Amino acid sequence: MIFTVSNLAAMGLQVKMPEVAPALRNKKSLVLIFVWGWVLGPAFGYLITKVLPLAEPYVVVVLLASLAPCAPFLQQMVGKARGDMGFAEP
Repeated sequence: MIFTVSNLAAMGLQVKMPEVAPALRNKKSLVLIFVWGWVLGPAFGYLITKVLPLAEPYVVVVLLASLAPCAPFLQQMVGKARGDMGFAEP
């Protein structure tokens, strides 16, 4: 948990506000990000725990991971895809 939080904070500090501002103005993008991060992602994680026979510790890990709005390797993926970090941050 500490690694994920510190990694997300480091990514946030690397992006300048002028780079993020266009992403924050794009309401469709924001809605999609929040719906996936807070509704579909956790629902998918819950579905995985019901479909696969997992031990309780693994169920907890899957549920916690599904609640994370983005992964620690996001910055590298966006860089390799030559994407816009401003749109990856919200």
